[in-house]
Amino acid sequence: MGKNKTAGQAETPATQPVAVRNGDSPRTAYRRWCQASLSRTIRCCRTIVVIGAVALSGCSEEKPGGSSHKEVGKASWYGPGFDGRQTASGERFDQNDMTAAHPTLPMGTKAKVTNLENGKRVEVTINDRGPFAKGRVIDLSHEAAGKLEMEKDGTVQVKIETTPAKK
Repeated sequence: MGKNKTAGQAETPATQPVAVRNGDSPRTAYRRWCQASLSRTIRCCRTIVVIGAVALSGCSEEKPGGSSHKEVGKASWYGPGFDGRQTASGERFDQNDMTAAHPTLPMGTKAKVTNLENGKRVEVTINDRGPFAKGRVIDLSHEAAGKLEMEKDGTVQVKIETTPAKK
């Protein structure tokens, strides 16, 4: 017998001992070991799935009606060069609509954007992703930029606020 074997045990390819019953061939003992190993693996996976589900359920809890978002940063605008192109939401961009691009807000979110330099405020619908310029938090349509009186400067400090959707 090998170093790790004791009387009444056979060694499997995974070098783990399996009890050999009288008359069992090594193949039968190996099959029993595989079945037992599979059962242990399934029990372990079930436990991990349950623990993961419990942990994630706490993380994904949403307040009734969604959540609000507040952000301050630099806004820019885009228009003529993108007019008619498809947005990330699938709609066509119209520079004359009150829309905006934001990197993370859900598509369709209504956001109130306030120009912090003059107090002008607009409501836009998020329908695209962006801006892709460093240091900017939102890209506004030409129409929204005009109402905020930021067309000339191109960029301006803004406050973005969303409110929970009412159900």
